[in-house]
Amino acid sequence: MNRILLVEPGALGKIKKAFQTVQQAHSGQFRKGADRELFYYHPRRVCKAYLQFQHKTLDGALAALCHDLVEDTWVTLQDIECWFGYQVRQLVDDLTKPEHVSHLDYLQRFEDWPLESKKIKVCDIEDNVLSSRTIPVELRRSMMIKWKRYLDALTPRPHDNSAASQEYVLKRNHVLAIFESESTAMIRSLSGSE
Repeated sequence: MNRILLVEPGALGKIKKAFQTVQQAHSGQFRKGADRELFYYHPRRVCKAYLQFQHKTLDGALAALCHDLVEDTWVTLQDIECWFGYQVRQLVDDLTKPEHVSHLDYLQRFEDWPLESKKIKVCDIEDNVLSSRTIPVELRRSMMIKWKRYLDALTPRPHDNSAASQEYVLKRNHVLAIFESESTAMIRSLSGSE
């Protein structure tokens, strides 16, 4: 756990509560893939990746843990606000694609997102790309196309030269490199030249 977050009163308790909530709400859910990994490992890894940023917040860490709750469980945005506050609700709301919105329409919203939402989404995509190796190749291919569109849309605000924005750009570029490497490996395996 990162010490910066622990200076806030009650921070450790909030992180523990969020983790317990995620574990309970995602109980019985598994990730796609041959290894049938418990779903809650994914938000835990996303939070861990988010915590690697130098510029981070407790709200961002909580939202990273809770980012899939509204899409995939019984938890509502109102629940998240009640448990963790308005800022966490706003971040989770950004990260939740409404059912009636297409992926292409959803990614158009990324431009207006605060940097914290973008940081969490990039960490989410990174974990999705790396943990999708065992899903059927055609499904993975279609998911990779979606994730690439998301990465392309997750640009920093123009003229934002802050340290936090520069750090975000480095992370996004790192995830783009991972994406390219995984895409190349997937294409090789499809063509049988591995």
